[in-house]
Amino acid sequence: MRLIWKWLIVAIGGGLLIMWLPTLTNSELLPSLPDWVPDFLLDILFWPIPLCLKLSGPGLNIGTPDKPFIEATPLQLFAIDAGVGISWMFYSSLAFLIFWIAQRHHSQVSTSNQNHARS
Repeated sequence: MRLIWKWLIVAIGGGLLIMWLPTLTNSELLPSLPDWVPDFLLDILFWPIPLCLKLSGPGLNIGTPDKPFIEATPLQLFAIDAGVGISWMFYSSLAFLIFWIAQRHHSQVSTSNQNHARS
């Protein structure tokens, strides 16, 4: 199987699966992150989620003007799912890119070593 097909299956298929799995299953069965993981690390790793939420617009204010309480809309819940899927696609694509560059570098080094051995 070619590397491009492996990338498509893992990045796109895995992204869609991880995007819809919490929505389609009982969320209580899925593992949650440990408490020792700092919030700023999650903000850095899952950077597409705030971006997708910003694009989806503000939520509904169900509080008072003095004490706003914002409720998420279905569009924002979809934006969170899309952000998780985009995060998966980005990092798995980055891993495949690094693997492809290393594989290409290794093949170039081995062919140049074979050419020097023949000389």
